[in-house]
Order: sequence, then structure tokens, then C-alpha cells
Amino acid sequence: MATNSSVLEKNVLTFRS
Repeated sequence: MATNSSVLEKNVLTFRS
């Protein structure tokens, strides 16, 4: 779960960037 959350957060950051 923690890993999934991390990946999702990173994806959002990249998408926002």
C-alpha cells in the first residue's frame, strides 16, 4: 500500500509539473 501511494504521489507530481 505504501509503495502504491508513493508511486501515485510521484505520478501526480510529474503530471502537475
